Amino acid sequence: MSQTNKAKIRVVIKDDILKIKFMIDSLMIGEAEAEKKEIAPDYITDMVLRVGERILFDFKSSGNMALNPLIKLKVKQKELKEGDLMELEWTTTTGYKGHYSKKIKNYVKP
Repeated sequence: MSQTNKAKIRVVIKDDILKIKFMIDSLMIGEAEAEKKEIAPDYITDMVLRVGERILFDFKSSGNMALNPLIKLKVKQKELKEGDLMELEWTTTTGYKGHYSKKIKNYVKP
């Protein structure tokens, strides 16, 4: 079974609100489903989203989440600025540790 390695992050600052949307490609196969299919469970157990040393989101999950979880956050911010590096790290039950990073952008009206 292939590992789940991909992630996408969209992050913009609009006024004083940091809008974050991220998705991790994952099969999210829990214990019950894995037992039925006679395969090993493979789901994300931990997710951490940070900017520098500041942790914005720390999440522990189970196999009951949907395939390719999409998570949206809004964070009031004052010290974060355009160009800061946002990092997403995750761990799966198979021991895979994923990492993805993206710079923060200012929102520009189209």
